[in-house]
Amino acid sequence: MANLLPYFEGKTPLTFDWFPTKWQCFVYRNWDMLTTSTLARVLVTDEETVKAAARDMGLPENTADEPLWKTRGYVTLIRANWHLLTYRQLCDLLGWEESYLAYILHEDDFLDVKLGRHKPNVPELRVTALSEEQVKKTAAIRRVTEKTRTRVGISSLLPFDFSAVYPRAEEFPALFGESRFSASYLCSYATLYGDTFSDDALIEASFPDELLASYAALGVGGVFCQAVLYSLVPCPYAPELSRGWEGRIRGLNSVIARLARHGLKLYLYINEPRELPDAVFEKFPHLKGDVYHEGYASLCLSVPEVQDFLRESIRRLTELAPGLGGYFTVTGSENHTNCYSHKAIGTTTCPRCREKAPSDLYSLVNRLVLEGATAVDPSIDVIAASWAWDKMEPEGAHVTARKLPREIAVWAVSERGAPRSFENVTVTVADYSISIPGPSEHTLSLWKTVREHGGRVAAKMQLGNSWELSSVPYIPAFGHFYRAIRDLCKKASPEIVQLTWTMGGFPSPALRMFSEMTRKDGEIPPFRDIVCRLFPTPEPEALLAALAAIDDAFDEFPFSVASMYNGPQHMGPALPLWEKPTGWRACMVGPIYDDMEICSSNYPPEVFLRQYEKLAAKWAEGYRLLLAAYEGKTPTRAETLLLDCAESALYHYTSSRNHFRYIKARGGAEETAALIREEEELAVREAILMGKNPTIGFEATNHYFYTRQDLFEKVLNCRHLLGEL
Repeated sequence: MANLLPYFEGKTPLTFDWFPTKWQCFVYRNWDMLTTSTLARVLVTDEETVKAAARDMGLPENTADEPLWKTRGYVTLIRANWHLLTYRQLCDLLGWEESYLAYILHEDDFLDVKLGRHKPNVPELRVTALSEEQVKKTAAIRRVTEKTRTRVGISSLLPFDFSAVYPRAEEFPALFGESRFSASYLCSYATLYGDTFSDDALIEASFPDELLASYAALGVGGVFCQAVLYSLVPCPYAPELSRGWEGRIRGLNSVIARLARHGLKLYLYINEPRELPDAVFEKFPHLKGDVYHEGYASLCLSVPEVQDFLRESIRRLTELAPGLGGYFTVTGSENHTNCYSHKAIGTTTCPRCREKAPSDLYSLVNRLVLEGATAVDPSIDVIAASWAWDKMEPEGAHVTARKLPREIAVWAVSERGAPRSFENVTVTVADYSISIPGPSEHTLSLWKTVREHGGRVAAKMQLGNSWELSSVPYIPAFGHFYRAIRDLCKKASPEIVQLTWTMGGFPSPALRMFSEMTRKDGEIPPFRDIVCRLFPTPEPEALLAALAAIDDAFDEFPFSVASMYNGPQHMGPALPLWEKPTGWRACMVGPIYDDMEICSSNYPPEVFLRQYEKLAAKWAEGYRLLLAAYEGKTPTRAETLLLDCAESALYHYTSSRNHFRYIKARGGAEETAALIREEEELAVREAILMGKNPTIGFEATNHYFYTRQDLFEKVLNCRHLLGEL
């Protein structure tokens, strides 16, 4: 598998010039995540050398909980060291074989894409002696770091310790009456995406009882998580990929039982059959289908043997894991699976499938899943996502919906296709929008086709947060949530609702709003009444005015797929400012380096910047009003979280605006100095906030986008640009 690790030798790795050497950057950046023994081992040096280097840079005694970061924060570790370490050193750091690193990069929610698809080909990192000039710069780092740490303070909360922030079940009054939906589910806030069922400790971390109790009290009906079929049932074509499947089945059943104690169901999100490495098709050439990723190929579903394999694998999995709520499938986009999962009609490289339409394969996959699952449990839900069906075939969603068995619920993004204009630019929603609520006419049209076919409707919403800002537990845009829920109920009345994607699963007031608004026999309560129940205050008018101002600000978010995936908002104040162009392209919800072209590509640059100017300014006013609403009062836990979310969002959106300003003005010292000073202050404030609230900066598939140590490094970055290091 080592040959499947991504490489790109044509670009120069980044340098981090605010450090005298790269090895010092490695020590500084990883200090709160790795022990001195691991740092020393990777650098092939002794612990005393590492400790001395840390002291020289102003770092405190090392107290890193390394096992915690290696199990729950490995994405953060990989991202932090992508430009510093070789693959061998990364594996040494993580304690992994290269084949497992290849698996995680390929299967853990597109981690290789989030890292830019390419690994800079760096040399082995080693300790080197410091020159006199480097010693002076190290002393300057120490002075700045010590002052910053003194200002920020020591946090009593540990990373990933969300239990202190989760709302307690007893904080919510009982919900009376049934939900109008047969099922509602979301992604667990703390779920580990890559190999969830392999270890009891990982299961406990992903599905803690206090979180599940909160979901039950909020009225959520179930939880979904990714499942890779060959990791749960033996794959006859690549048995080496199925090693440990028996243990994962035990883990899966443990999760089903854990959820059942809280009245929740588990739904498995599957993209199947997964593409397999080329070595498989050297043994089974007759099964080879479309090639999309180098080194892999699809299992061709036009071959009856592959159809039997998928049907039987689902049947066996359903039999081995009784009590599953259902399967949720994606057949177009996401992981590469069938021969049309990423190819438009007539363009697949598979000669057998080229004669077919994408809708033939999409409907076939879902029919096989249905047949396998219902052979064991006739009541189980099979939910087919219509993601990308229209992209691959004209009217593909409508065509596929008519080909599906009626028992399958057709899932669609509620807001997909909704239009919105910003000055002279009109955009339409693809997905993940809170700022532009659904349901759209586009989606309502598809659901009408489904109903005319006699099928069931499943709606996907985005409550809590979205890729518009995923590094806060929830975006406090309650007016947007209210409109989206109200109009979904009035215009669509789906049978099933998916409440989030991987982001948005924090047990937030938005989820309680959903449950209160969707009682089967009740009227939808007025917005004011719900807000006053969520945040009881003797002066509701001040709170309502603040929330209205935040809603007004969020209307200015310059929405597009590019701005969500490739924008700076997720990492915000932790993103370095680069003195010179790096030449690196922005990554999907990952480092954007200094590439502002991709995220603004749907807009003229001046319009995009003006939208961020308005967003940041209006959000600042909304946050000011929110602070005023609680002035002189002791906020409850729920109100404290509301204030934290609004504050962090302000810093992220303000920092995003600053990055656009900085790139535009880069090179002019007078023009950029004030921006750099503001970025330093935002980094310090965000670090203070992270010390009080461990949810800040976290998202399930990205782990921590940044750590407090990254924010301290941002201060060094700013001082370097100002010539003060």
